[in-house]
Amino acid sequence: MDTDTTPSGIELERDLSANERTGDTFPVEGEYRESSFDIEVGLGSAEREEEHREPPLEDIQEEAKDKEEPHSLHRRPTGRVSTDEVDTRMPESGSTGPLLCLCLVGASIGSLLIVILVPLSFADLEYYEMGFAKRKSTGTVDRSKVYTGGRHFIGVDYTFKKFKADAHIEVFQKMEFFNKEKLSVTMTFALQYFLMPEELKSLHDSYDLGYRPILRNTVKAAIKDAATKYSVDEYRKERPKVSAGLFKAAKVSLGGTCCFSDCKKYVCDTGCLRSNCTKGLYAYLKYFQLEEVDITEQQEKKFLQAVIEREKRDTENYKQREKVLRKETEFLKKKIENNALEVSQNATAKSTLIKAQADAAAKAVKENARNSGLQTIYGTVNITSEAHKKSLDYLRTLLNHKKTHMYVGFTTMIAKEGS
Repeated sequence: MDTDTTPSGIELERDLSANERTGDTFPVEGEYRESSFDIEVGLGSAEREEEHREPPLEDIQEEAKDKEEPHSLHRRPTGRVSTDEVDTRMPESGSTGPLLCLCLVGASIGSLLIVILVPLSFADLEYYEMGFAKRKSTGTVDRSKVYTGGRHFIGVDYTFKKFKADAHIEVFQKMEFFNKEKLSVTMTFALQYFLMPEELKSLHDSYDLGYRPILRNTVKAAIKDAATKYSVDEYRKERPKVSAGLFKAAKVSLGGTCCFSDCKKYVCDTGCLRSNCTKGLYAYLKYFQLEEVDITEQQEKKFLQAVIEREKRDTENYKQREKVLRKETEFLKKKIENNALEVSQNATAKSTLIKAQADAAAKAVKENARNSGLQTIYGTVNITSEAHKKSLDYLRTLLNHKKTHMYVGFTTMIAKEGS
């Protein structure tokens, strides 16, 4: 035997007998105490290297208790306890413990990954943006689908390659062009165009994100070409016509001559083509504003001198016209006065005639009534002699005279005018 300080089997037996005398009991069935096997399993390989060392007294006592049968079935240990003498069987109730622990750890890790990765799988586009899904690790772009504003579930390794979905505003300040007469014209204009989601793949393939300078230069070239179709006077006096022509030229340069896929969403021009046409630059021009139009200083002086000369000529024309109008007005005045005098004289003559005719008609009616009355008198009084009729008529005439005085009883009737 090795010589060490470990208690012998006799001393251990003595300690166990002392426990019995003091009334200490061993664990009953159903209780679980840590065994040497449990200790060995929990330890690492470094601990197993010390298995041949003598264990402390307390460990020997614990192992002895675990090896005893239920209800005080004891087996006295020898002086040294090895792993072969220890019951290495695990309790039934704990046989699935390590597996359960592994499952719980796996579920926890899975839940943690879900909590972390699911939010990272969402990507946002603002309401004024649209784009394609782009893989972060490789940089490849999925152009099969155009995403619009909102939150989209595209995966952890994806982000968005963004394009503007709202208006692209381009302002051209004091751009110099040549008109129909090959004279310099300076214009300031602005326009607003939109990218079409249906054509975003083609735009991406052709120009990627550097499309704006290309579209701007294309519009500028189209306006420069269309500006030569109008004269200076049209720029000055027919701005709506010029603006409509420049707008159409810019729209064709951006959208092409083909009809749009949806003419309700995008206004198709009259006469657009379904085949044998150009696609343009895959953008839709919606608004155009022709602002300031300037001509050169020399042209301005020329037009100013022409305006002055025209005003002088118009002034002389107005003066001559004024004299002619005055003569015409005087003539019309005399003519109207003559017409008025003629109307007045005609009215006077007609009134005199009407009055005379009325008087004559009145006398005729009166004489007819007088004759009718005399005939009635003659018949009533039975006067048949013409001399008597004349005498009666004469007397009636005298009675109707205002200045006649009648005297009765005289053989001779004398007519005398009163004073």
